[in-house]
Formats: sequence, C-alpha cells, structure tokens
Amino acid sequence: MREWLKRKDTPNRYEQDRAILTELLQDAHEKHPSYGYHRLAQAVRNETGWLFSHNLAHKCCKLAGIRSKTKRGRKIAGKENIK
Repeated sequence: MREWLKRKDTPNRYEQDRAILTELLQDAHEKHPSYGYHRLAQAVRNETGWLFSHNLAHKCCKLAGIRSKTKRGRKIAGKENIK
C-alpha cells in the first residue's frame, strides 16, 4: 500500500496549526469580546509568539463564527434641534 494512502484521512501540519489557532482566537475572544480579528490576532501573537498573518486570523475567525461585540452608544441630539 502506498504511504500517502495511509495518511489520507489524517490532518496535515497546516490543518493542525489552523485548528490550534482557531482555539486560541476563541479563547482570546472570550476574554475580549469587543476585539476584532486584528486585535485578537495581536493578542494571540503576544501571548504565544506565533507568527501568522491577519488574513489567516480572519479566516479562522470566520470559520469559528467569531464576531466582535461592540457596545451600543447613546444617541446625541442632532442638528434638527438647532435653528
């Protein structure tokens, strides 16, 4: 039997690293739910020392369904009150 057929159903190194990165981003998102993928990626980089692109972080966040939760601000009176 060929060697590649034995490894066919096991994830390669890239897929393993991507799964680990997704878990790390999810953990960082739980700590900082208002962070976007740029800041989450920076937090993971500072914590682990891994080097990866913002694009990969964006793909992992999208795959995991991670979205930043912004705080809703209050409405400020507009120009309609000024004459």
